[in-house]
Amino acid sequence: LPLLARKSVRAAKGDTVASVARRYRVPAASVADWNNVATSASFRPGQAVTLYLAARASAPAKVANAGRSGKGKKAAVAKTRAKAKPVKVARN
Repeated sequence: LPLLARKSVRAAKGDTVASVARRYRVPAASVADWNNVATSASFRPGQAVTLYLAARASAPAKVANAGRSGKGKKAAVAKTRAKAKPVKVARN
């Protein structure tokens, strides 16, 4: 079984158990059970809806930017472009 994390979301206008279940890719019966409502129930706009979703793994460290001096992506792109050598075309 995956590790589940409790998440509380706010219902939008017109949200139902089925629409919330589809949005978060979980069974409608589970959403209904977690919120003590029927599977055919509608939520009021702004109502707190409890979900139990698969917990995400911790984010890996950002290794791609290691060694850069904080000049940002534009500086890195400019540096890469400066190193590019023109291609010589052989003419007959």
